[in-house]
Amino acid sequence: GVYTHLLFDNTPTLFSGINAQYGLSFIPGTLIRKMYIVKGANSVLQGYEAVSGLVNVLTQEGPEADALFLNGFTSASLERQFNASTYRRFGNWSTFLAGHLTQPSNAMDGDENGFIDMPRINRYSLFNKWTYDNSEGTQARVGVKYTNEHRVGGMRGFDVDRDAGGTRLYGQVMDNDRAEAYGTANIPAWGEKTKYAEWYWHDMQDKDGAT
Repeated sequence: GVYTHLLFDNTPTLFSGINAQYGLSFIPGTLIRKMYIVKGANSVLQGYEAVSGLVNVLTQEGPEADALFLNGFTSASLERQFNASTYRRFGNWSTFLAGHLTQPSNAMDGDENGFIDMPRINRYSLFNKWTYDNSEGTQARVGVKYTNEHRVGGMRGFDVDRDAGGTRLYGQVMDNDRAEAYGTANIPAWGEKTKYAEWYWHDMQDKDGAT
């Protein structure tokens, strides 16, 4: 939510602003190595966005990551998800590369109120992270991620090409296009402080039917 601060590989404020609403849904489950959840007000340390809590997502790396991983999933509504990732190490460097695809579910209306139960989502994402560590205690990470999502909800029979932005049937069409990059460095000569850098670009296009 807006007041729960999300961290990605210990990098603060990477998920904020326009991305806060769908921040966690943009992270495939197979990408996650660990997740830390802190309840309560943490605004003193993390700023106003952590008023209700903090979630820190750590992605796959090190010996815990599989050299090759393939995964498929289908829900009861027939939403399909596919994941593939690989991990390699080259001396002091290691890299993790992952891809994700979500294909839309059926337009189900279990309570028969005329609206589909869940939005139909078509999403794909690519993620690549490079990690450096040596015997002297130097650690550094650089990661890039791209996500593209097409999300449709509303009444049964809603057609994007025919009804988007119109008055015939209510529906919502949301397109998200997001690219992001981050880096962290912990070098003993700098003391105990870890340096962070981040960048992201997010384009959201939304069309709503008559209410």
